[in-house]
Amino acid sequence: MKGSAEASKHRSILDYKQYESKAMKKFREDDQLSSVRDQFFEGSLPYNTNSSSLSSKRKVVIDYDSLSPQERFLRIEKRLRRILVKACENSYAASKVVNTFEEFLIQMYDGRECDLSAKKWQEILLESPIVTSPECKMTLEHKNQESLSKRDFNIKFLFDADSTTGGFHRLLLHGVCQFHCLKATSSTSCLNGKTTRVLTATGTFSGANIHLVDYITDRQKGASNSINTGGSYASSPDAAFLEKLSALKI
Repeated sequence: MKGSAEASKHRSILDYKQYESKAMKKFREDDQLSSVRDQFFEGSLPYNTNSSSLSSKRKVVIDYDSLSPQERFLRIEKRLRRILVKACENSYAASKVVNTFEEFLIQMYDGRECDLSAKKWQEILLESPIVTSPECKMTLEHKNQESLSKRDFNIKFLFDADSTTGGFHRLLLHGVCQFHCLKATSSTSCLNGKTTRVLTATGTFSGANIHLVDYITDRQKGASNSINTGGSYASSPDAAFLEKLSALKI
């Protein structure tokens, strides 16, 4: 009886759509709202095109490079933030996946060649991420990655739709993209006869010097200090907590 009464406290992340409002579902899926979604993900405010006032037509453009770690963290969808925090605080394996995605994006948008082997990617994806740009199309095996534009190319990550961890890893990647001001969209495809969930990341990457797992760790340390000592937010991670995190098994 107690478990039934407190069921809302133990919602499964796999059933998150069950608790999604009709308005949010329409916002996420309605094709007629695609322009609204684009403005939202770009951080621009909508304006009234029928108004003659110049001020009402002015968009608010965000300087992504100047965003603080906390502002980046708040860009992540609220429900997804909770999933990320719990995953990174309680699972070394999840933290490793987040770091893998993040380091790959940093390397790509910095014009460096990815140092992750195809075998490493097979632990997370069906194959290595596919990188394309308006100027050229290439995969990670190409060596001339310096020619990639830092602004105008997209990256496709292919997840096994039947995998028990694929959906969870895709959620983590969504969080990483939102943290670094990238637009992430999901679609369904087929690869060698296997149903595939594809996440496509586009936009301008920013915040290469800020790592999501480090911020969540620092944030947890800051919360602990506030409770125990009433002090302010700490900027460096707690060594004991990191030791505990690294001790967790995959």
